Amino acid sequence: MIETVTFQVRVSDFDQGKKWYAEFLQKQPDFEPHQGFAEWELLPGCWLQVAEGEPAVGNGPLRVQTDSIEQERTRLLECGQVEDFTIYFREEVPVRWATFSDPWGNRLGLFEEIIHSG
Repeated sequence: MIETVTFQVRVSDFDQGKKWYAEFLQKQPDFEPHQGFAEWELLPGCWLQVAEGEPAVGNGPLRVQTDSIEQERTRLLECGQVEDFTIYFREEVPVRWATFSDPWGNRLGLFEEIIHSG
């Protein structure tokens, strides 16, 4: 039985990585057990770990849900957090989604549920 989930990304500059992820997630880490390692609890039992080290090639994306993908895209672009990215949609899929990278090349993304009327 699975009780918790962790997903780890690595950053070559831990202080900058911690700052970047605190801005991205709009909160400070929930747990910092030692230097070069921080964790954010995204949902009960679901943790994002940021560790100092060489970023993994081809990982992710880790996508997080948002109420408004457009607003979140605007916020991230205005803060200089990411390069411009495309939001995708397919008629048969009930979400809009996007993928982008952090400054270390870790693939992240957003998604927004679409509620169809009628």
